[in-house]
Amino acid sequence: MDIISWLISADKSQEIKAFFDPYLSKPAKHVEELFDLVDLLVAKDFLEPLLFLVEKTKEKVLSAPDILDGEDILVPLLYDRLTPYLKADYTSEDIESFVDQFMVLFPNEGRNELLFRWSIRFKDIFRPYGSWEYDLQRDRNGMKDLYCSISDNYMRYLQESCGISWISAQYHSDFVFKYGLACWDLKKGKKVKRLYDFSEGTMDKAIMSITSGPFHIPDPTASLSLLNAIYYFADYLKKCNMLDGVDPEAVRKSTTTFYKDLFPSLSAYSSLTCCFNSFPFWDKEDNDTN
Repeated sequence: MDIISWLISADKSQEIKAFFDPYLSKPAKHVEELFDLVDLLVAKDFLEPLLFLVEKTKEKVLSAPDILDGEDILVPLLYDRLTPYLKADYTSEDIESFVDQFMVLFPNEGRNELLFRWSIRFKDIFRPYGSWEYDLQRDRNGMKDLYCSISDNYMRYLQESCGISWISAQYHSDFVFKYGLACWDLKKGKKVKRLYDFSEGTMDKAIMSITSGPFHIPDPTASLSLLNAIYYFADYLKKCNMLDGVDPEAVRKSTTTFYKDLFPSLSAYSSLTCCFNSFPFWDKEDNDTN
């Protein structure tokens, strides 16, 4: 993994497949590194090596009885298969065709439930950018549904405004979903005053709760990707006229400061950190598509 990380940091990502052999031959033996590598490639939006790695390892991962949540290896493939259907003029036939492909990857899912769920998600993804109606006194399940809908819409915003793949956009938008829910959980029953809290104290606690691994050390890919997702999310909220007292420039400064503070400490124990030697990750395009 150290060599792969160095090649990515040196902008030599086209050479990394030569070092996939341990994961291809014995993915179960190297399962933690394998999933770290999958997350890294998704975060960096390196699709060709990512899809190659997942296709070559998924059967062994899924058949290994001692790997928990092995189906997570299929998520990049799922969004790769979803990509051709993600268009503003999608039809019900598109959703049905995608659900059929979904069930190839996840055969134990119920088709009718999937059709219902993805019909809602397609509407959320292609919902015109604008304010969301919400009640902050919802219970946790209600807030979870709201954060999920907003993150789906934000996924499209990332894909359009940053020019990244839907696979990487989903990965980053999912962190905003987790962040919103973490902010709500941190209130511990107290009255919630706003949908998202970007104060430094809350951000620090949320980052730790979402991305911490063993010994409460943040995962480099997850923590830096979370900061990256929040960086662009401030502009999304502005586009949707949902700032609610949030200052986008202040959010961008805060996330950049967190990045600068975290990078040295993460670098001290993980070679993955060097793959994220610039922040934010992408140049934002001037795209006002609604």
